[in-house]
Amino acid sequence: MKTNSTRGKSVGLVGLALAVAACGAPAASDGSGGDDAELQLAPATSCARPPEGAEPTAVAAYDRVNAYRQAAGLGCMTFSPQISVAAAGHCNYYIANKGNCVASPHREVVGCDRFRAERFADRMALAAYAGAPAYETMTYVGAGSQAVDKWVDSVWHRIPILSPWVADAGYGSVNKCDTMDFGWMPTLSDRAPLTYPVDGQTGIPRSFDGNTESPTLPVPHKGWPSGYPIMIYAIDLKVTSHTLVDDQNAPVDHIWMAPEDAAAMGILRNELVMYAHSPLKKATTYHVVIDGDHKGQPVHLAWSFTTR
Repeated sequence: MKTNSTRGKSVGLVGLALAVAACGAPAASDGSGGDDAELQLAPATSCARPPEGAEPTAVAAYDRVNAYRQAAGLGCMTFSPQISVAAAGHCNYYIANKGNCVASPHREVVGCDRFRAERFADRMALAAYAGAPAYETMTYVGAGSQAVDKWVDSVWHRIPILSPWVADAGYGSVNKCDTMDFGWMPTLSDRAPLTYPVDGQTGIPRSFDGNTESPTLPVPHKGWPSGYPIMIYAIDLKVTSHTLVDDQNAPVDHIWMAPEDAAAMGILRNELVMYAHSPLKKATTYHVVIDGDHKGQPVHLAWSFTTR
């Protein structure tokens, strides 16, 4: 995944190139530790429909993104035909090339077949997208809904799909290449913290294979897979304590990443992440408690979710 800093400065995001196995190079693992059943989500039927003639895979990706956002209490993203053109064009480039032409999955190289622009923000502009480019994600399944599931089941690549500050999206696919690009909201404002998994959510995967993402994530004590990633979206939230316990109230040892931590490498700016050192237990309810400070006011978050 790659982020663009044009609009990001107002919320502290910077441009960074990221890759997940689902993004950067094909891989056998699906990032869920072998637990690849589809999460059951209610369709987001209140979202505006894509225009007539939109590619079915792009519509499937758009619908899946909005199903996740609805589950998290977020508003719908807007389907952008212009962004979809840019995303499909990048997959055309990626599939047509190899070697030095795709040394970095998100960048195109002048002189290579089907080159349009080096960076995704410029490719979106060339496709007549008038908003502010935010992110690009890639994967290698060739199916919109499955691609979105892979991104949500990761750390870095979940960020745009559930970001309260992202408004527009478009998806393109060629063969086994999937690309989804995103645009910022025109006005980025503070809001109450958002968590994922959400309170009361069931059917959550138990594990995550962090080998599928780059830059490298902090490695669990016993190596990958870890527990399923837990994420909080909040601007300027300073966390003073974070706990994860199972249904027997036993503490679960976990990795914690906040924007100011070296392990976050500047990628996390308004997102905080935790994941257990070992895969979570089957059909178990986990409880998360976060205490901190937001602009001088105390913040207490407590929620639970249940694994499949």
